[in-house]
Amino acid sequence: MGRRVSIRAGLATAVVVVLTTASYYVVTAHRREATRVRLTSADVQQSADPHILLKAADRFYFLNNGPGAAPLYARAEKLFSERGDARNELHAKVGRLLTPAKK
Repeated sequence: MGRRVSIRAGLATAVVVVLTTASYYVVTAHRREATRVRLTSADVQQSADPHILLKAADRFYFLNNGPGAAPLYARAEKLFSERGDARNELHAKVGRLLTPAKK
């Protein structure tokens, strides 16, 4: 007759498949979002929209470019503060504090 598989082995296999599938969808969703909006650095530097600045700063930070992200976080923090958006101001402030200073 056929080979029997224990419940633990079947459950472990199912968990591996679910985690692999979930990580694939998270990574592809991030890549899709990152390629959806392609802004040049000149567009970002000239932007008065703090949401664009914050998105660009997050992208720089994700790419391990802290010195490029820090001034964008600082500018976004200032603009969110002027608008009274405390949630996004805090996001920008934490991002600015976590980025290394230029050497």
